[in-house]
Amino acid sequence: MGARVSGRVHYEDGSGCPNVMVTASRVGDGFTVQRVMTDERGYYMFDSLPYGGGVEYTTTPTSQAAEFRYNHSSSGSATISLSLSHCITPNIDFENVSSVRLTGRVFYENSSIPVRDANFLLNGNLVQLSGMMVRTDASGNFELRVPQGEGFTLQVVKDGHSFVGDGFVRIGGDSLLTPAETA
Repeated sequence: MGARVSGRVHYEDGSGCPNVMVTASRVGDGFTVQRVMTDERGYYMFDSLPYGGGVEYTTTPTSQAAEFRYNHSSSGSATISLSLSHCITPNIDFENVSSVRLTGRVFYENSSIPVRDANFLLNGNLVQLSGMMVRTDASGNFELRVPQGEGFTLQVVKDGHSFVGDGFVRIGGDSLLTPAETA
């Protein structure tokens, strides 16, 4: 059994960044020891890092066009020292500083009736904020974070509902969402 290093990759609002590659490399020679992907809530864990008499690792999240910061610093990676007496290191968290806030409303097709409790899939993963699914409120309003500078898909979903265009959100020139729900 090896040392364990864990943490979370999240947006500024606290919602998790799913499917981000996180790499643990040895300090000194840069050899990649392990790579893992964040889960749907942005959590990751290395659970078998060799540590013996003491070793340092650089932990770095990467995504196509995202930029990350460790512990509110200007660094995009964290250096962790592991030893026999210090082989479990939690809370190595990174913030995605390359996202933008997206707000909008979801309505039933051809009406002004809002859709309540609709969820969202960002690149196929449920959008969550602090462990809770992001949902539209009673007025159909929502707020979430999306990647800046990289392509993404955003889909509105709700059990028992069929959405126009399978619920994929279209954003117009004024960044307002196009109503996309079918009764």
